[in-house]
Amino acid sequence: MAERFSVESTADPFWPGEVITLADREALSWARVVPDAGGNLVAFGAELAGRSFETFLQPTDESPSLAPAQYGAPVLYPFPNRLRAGQAAFGGRAIRVDRPAGQPHAIHGLVREKRWQVIERRAAADGALLRCAVESDPDTLRQFPFPFRLELTFHLRGTVLRVEVVGQNTGPDPMPMGFGWHPYFRLPLVAGTERARTEVRVPARRQWQLDPTLVPTGEIIPVPADRDFRTRRPIGSVYLDDVYTDLERDDGHSVCELRDPATGLRLRVSAGPTFREWVVYAPPTRPTICFEPYTCPTDAFNLAARGRDVGLIVLGAGERWSDWMELTIELS
Repeated sequence: MAERFSVESTADPFWPGEVITLADREALSWARVVPDAGGNLVAFGAELAGRSFETFLQPTDESPSLAPAQYGAPVLYPFPNRLRAGQAAFGGRAIRVDRPAGQPHAIHGLVREKRWQVIERRAAADGALLRCAVESDPDTLRQFPFPFRLELTFHLRGTVLRVEVVGQNTGPDPMPMGFGWHPYFRLPLVAGTERARTEVRVPARRQWQLDPTLVPTGEIIPVPADRDFRTRRPIGSVYLDDVYTDLERDDGHSVCELRDPATGLRLRVSAGPTFREWVVYAPPTRPTICFEPYTCPTDAFNLAARGRDVGLIVLGAGERWSDWMELTIELS
């Protein structure tokens, strides 16, 4: 009899290096990670009631070919989302992050396109596991002068994928940090169904007010009625690029949901206690929605310097921060 869990390596012409597939043969579930493309989780799905469901947007779902960082779940570290003008300061040191050509701000940290090292891969009695890590290099230190190490562990069992994350300051001085995760899920969740009818839940009472370049002004406002998804409801024609905060929590963690009413397929995206913001991104130009758990809002380094409470994490020499995210799919 074949073992229940497996961890196998394959190749895909779209992705650099190996694609590592974690599988549960009993639950008929899978997850795929590409270490050479930023430790990117690029697929998560299962066969339920005799039908195969993939929750992530795939390159084959769209006609134009985009960069690998525009799919999967890019890792945003040591800051999530935008850094105003690519500039900040901490502890008397200047932070000067490269900006994309033609863009006013730096965006999405420094590790999402790096090659990550595989530390461990195994299929055990309790599930399929993959652990990857990335460390600061001369290019990241040129922009962010604080040495670090970041580690992600993916653990698949049943139709639940748990992702544990550890960030460590490997330098001698205090280091500021924020972590975000940017998964591109399908919208609509199931092919052949309607985007407008797809149900969304976001457990937030307030959101950060944004300027025209999508950077917070520093003010927090109540969630407008058309963007209030505390009670799960159809997304309709709303397009989102919002930074939600003041979260409703269940036993310390918060949960966003995506549900297809035609099939009953539901995706739950959970984040642990230090995640205090959700960015929800549902653009008008792509069939995707992103539930992005953040430990701090966009431009947190600069907001903290202005005295705003942003949950900025500061690690002393050798100190670590850790937390978790979790994806669950089910029919309901």
